[in-house]
Amino acid sequence: MDVQAGMLARLFERSMGLSDEWEVTGVWFKKREEAQDELHVRVAHRKGQAVECPVCHRKCDTYDTRERTLWYLDIWQYETIVHCAVPRADCPKDGVHAVRMPWEVRPKTHFTALFEAQTISDGALWHERDGDSASGARDSPRAYGGCWARP
Repeated sequence: MDVQAGMLARLFERSMGLSDEWEVTGVWFKKREEAQDELHVRVAHRKGQAVECPVCHRKCDTYDTRERTLWYLDIWQYETIVHCAVPRADCPKDGVHAVRMPWEVRPKTHFTALFEAQTISDGALWHERDGDSASGARDSPRAYGGCWARP
């Protein structure tokens, strides 16, 4: 990474609250026709770092990784997408489990905690608005259905 890319990576690491075990390894824009470009951020668990079992919180070896893609808060008016190869802990007591990501509000969601918080707070505005909420537009509750279904 060049100096500017490295500075941008550090900015994302801090804004996402990443601990030392995690790092931003790439940031890029994706062009879209007839829509604003997307900002993509690649996050990785640092190699050689132990992972925490999400069940017993014991430090364990990594079993493997599973690719995840999550919506993050828009940054500089760009839709922001986070890509991450999420490690799975190989716990001798509890077996193989995906680790919790630092920005994750709950397991198996496709939204970051900040994204869900913003979407839920925007819900009051959508509730009072008669606009285009049934169309599936990105700024409507239908587009973010997973944020509203709480366990």
